[in-house]
Amino acid sequence: KASGYRWVVMGLWSLSTLMGIMLITNLGILLPSISAEFNLGAGEQGLLSSSAFWGNLALGIPVSWWTARYGPKNLTTVVLVLGTLLVFVQGLAPVFASLLSARLVFGIVWLSVEPARALLIQQWFQAREIVLVIGISSVLYGVIVGVGLWATPFVLSGLGDDWRATYYVFGTLLVVLTLLWVALGRENITTE
Repeated sequence: KASGYRWVVMGLWSLSTLMGIMLITNLGILLPSISAEFNLGAGEQGLLSSSAFWGNLALGIPVSWWTARYGPKNLTTVVLVLGTLLVFVQGLAPVFASLLSARLVFGIVWLSVEPARALLIQQWFQAREIVLVIGISSVLYGVIVGVGLWATPFVLSGLGDDWRATYYVFGTLLVVLTLLWVALGRENITTE
């Protein structure tokens, strides 16, 4: 019989990794502040907004194939650490090109975590529970990304419309989630 701890593992994994997805999607809210600082035109705004998704287009299959070789605990930890660093790099970006590059690399790094979900589900859940786990993950996606998008304008406004400080707040939240994952994330290796 599977342990109830599996829900802790999958819940924490979902919370941590969906925070990264929220950070990819909330750029539109930060874009007016970023555009004002870097004097961005519409084309540059579109480039910046789409840059985190370019890796999915070009590298989705090979990156997933390659990262599936690693254990989900270690893979998730590496992605969370690198992703968190890249959030702070984005906040520190001195020029548009460095922000664009950091966002592109962040998207590729975050793409790398997807095989961990499949491996964790396979390790912790029975085949009849997979649909339930995926369904709960979909609900969490809506909650985490939705609440994050709702909260971002309040965070941005509370920080004096400072997009950099907003990145630092979300980066700090990712630090906390990374530490929680390191402490509580587990694999469930069986003889099967």
